[in-house]
Amino acid sequence: ALYRDLSQQVSMQIIASGGVSSLEDIKTLQSLGLHGAIMGKAYYTGAIDLKKALELVRNQTI
Repeated sequence: ALYRDLSQQVSMQIIASGGVSSLEDIKTLQSLGLHGAIMGKAYYTGAIDLKKALELVRNQTI
């Protein structure tokens, strides 16, 4: 809800940071039109595969 509300109120690029723990989270953030997402812990613990995440955002049309 925070990122959705923020993206509707400002005209700047928003990068989500924190709470990104799955490919589903990335899909959700992308659907909101966010510029990017930081996925630190999810990447280095193996919860998100970087190759799959990149394929997801590169192949998705908004």
